[in-house]
Amino acid sequence: MSTNYINNSRRKFFTTLSLAATASLLNPPSLFASNSKITKKALVPTTLLRLPTDSNCEIVAIGKNKVEVKFPYGKGYLKPGRNIFRDEDDLINYLLEAFLMEKDEKGGMRGTVRCVSAYERINESGKSIFTFEDPILDLITDEDGNLTISGTRINAKDIVLANERESFSLNKAQVSTASIDAKLSNLVSKASFSATQSIPSQIFFPSSSAIPRIRFKAYIDVAGSVWRAGANIKTKKLDFVSASITGHYALDPITCFEVKTDFDSDTTDNFLNEFEFGVNSTPASGVRSECRALWNGINFRETVAKGCFA
Repeated sequence: MSTNYINNSRRKFFTTLSLAATASLLNPPSLFASNSKITKKALVPTTLLRLPTDSNCEIVAIGKNKVEVKFPYGKGYLKPGRNIFRDEDDLINYLLEAFLMEKDEKGGMRGTVRCVSAYERINESGKSIFTFEDPILDLITDEDGNLTISGTRINAKDIVLANERESFSLNKAQVSTASIDAKLSNLVSKASFSATQSIPSQIFFPSSSAIPRIRFKAYIDVAGSVWRAGANIKTKKLDFVSASITGHYALDPITCFEVKTDFDSDTTDNFLNEFEFGVNSTPASGVRSECRALWNGINFRETVAKGCFA
């Protein structure tokens, strides 16, 4: 397992950006010497990580700013935690109980997560409720998907569902393998917005209504000062033998240049999620993810994307 994570050197973080873009994104050091009330855990990562809610997942640090959240196969569950926070610092301190993060160029915080094995989000009565399919938004929103920061209420569920409705989804069984692979190859070679908007953000095999099925999905969601971007592979009724995701992330919406690549894999499972997240930091402007899976006796290799990417 490897990752080229954004490190504390802001110059290295932006080496793939143009000089003009870099100059516009770098901030003076004074931003890092703020009156932040973020606890020292933000600067001194710990391996004693746990979700501050009722859940049976295990969380392990697998990098300086990256964790693995693993649920027991077929039995995973998570209950919503706090959803009202005084400000962004209060929210960050809450998340630091389970996730590793570092400051970014804006003085906010960001981190990386690998989540394996599907889980159920349940309420206090044990009833299944809406899940964002990531342990961060599932943790910090109420049953209806609401998050409140500094008195401002945000319905993250509405934001995520609206983004999904606007996404380009594809049922692979409806298009010949040769034609779609050639189309995607051509699109990926092009730059800027039009290319990434033409690459599907979701691909289903053989279709979204079939059982069994497998799905590759890329996403970017911004809910107030909280954001996430990444991709996941999810199956229904038939597990994958192996799966992997190589995520390419862009930060600057003008250049759309890649600033980070992250890789994650899993075997004999039903869910793999690889994503970046942040609070009060610069959101990813685009993600292009190369997804692979050995499923139902077939090796699948497809690209899904969301947002701006060169």
